[in-house]
Amino acid sequence: MEIIAGENPADPTTWQWTNADTMFVSLVKEAHKRNMRIILDFSWNHTGRQFWAWKDLVKNQQNSPYADWYEVNRFDDPATTANEFDYSGWVGTKALPEWKKVGVVKGEEGKPFEGTLHPGVKDHIFQVTKRWMDPNNDGDFSDGIDGMRLDVADKVPSGFWRAFRQFVRSINPEFYLVGENWWKNWPDTLMDPAPWVQGDIFDAVMHYQWYKPTRGYFIGGVDSLSKQAWQDSMIRIFGAYRPETARAMMNVAGTHDSPRMATSLKNKNKYKYHCKPPEDPTYRTDYPLDDVWALVKLFQVHQFTFVGSPHIFNGDELGMWGADDPDNRK
Repeated sequence: MEIIAGENPADPTTWQWTNADTMFVSLVKEAHKRNMRIILDFSWNHTGRQFWAWKDLVKNQQNSPYADWYEVNRFDDPATTANEFDYSGWVGTKALPEWKKVGVVKGEEGKPFEGTLHPGVKDHIFQVTKRWMDPNNDGDFSDGIDGMRLDVADKVPSGFWRAFRQFVRSINPEFYLVGENWWKNWPDTLMDPAPWVQGDIFDAVMHYQWYKPTRGYFIGGVDSLSKQAWQDSMIRIFGAYRPETARAMMNVAGTHDSPRMATSLKNKNKYKYHCKPPEDPTYRTDYPLDDVWALVKLFQVHQFTFVGSPHIFNGDELGMWGADDPDNRK
């Protein structure tokens, strides 16, 4: 904390390396020795309320140098006893205040839309990104991270994403960008990934679009698909991608935002809908029996031999089970 207190978070020249930071950089180095790559998870749509710029804004309101970094609807009026301060949070969540978007031209839900982030926000994000891509700032990216998974990517304007892609590729030409592009209309319609992976924004997305129909084919239930219907869906989905994009897709079964694989395959409910006991008392969260584990193994044979890059949520490889968040994070 003493090291951090000596920094000016708005000035990258004052940023220092904590012991935790240097340990992580060492981890990246050791991973690279073993021909492994490190991809970090970032959200460039919002921050938490403990973020330094947000805390300054809350304290100083319109007099804060970061007053236009966030989507503020109204500042507090000090002449009244009430607190009129209001702002936009991700999907209405006030604990996650959203960065300011500028020049926005909204289009169809779930598709890229024009605009960018506030220049101050954009510059800060680029500085943070460069720090982890080239930790010693020597122009050699081999000691830095290798990619990013980008949270709620559809909420961030495509103008920012294009500039971001150009920036990271100027440092590391093979830097991997994978977007979280999930729901167009929950819980019925998944987003079409194709517009996001045309070569100017992301290399891949978290491929829930593969998992939903494949789960329906394997287990039946509400989302049941025949063999022909499943085959048609795969041809349609993967046929929209370039071959190199199809191979790079992040084929996920379980994640931090969904039930673990074994529990997901055990229950035949609608995908990502009422998938924990508080939402559905009949949802099964007990230990999966042999028939479920046999199905899990069969599913993983498919996952590891099908087009795309298989992704295993930490713990699933050990047979962990659990319903939707927070039960999946135990």
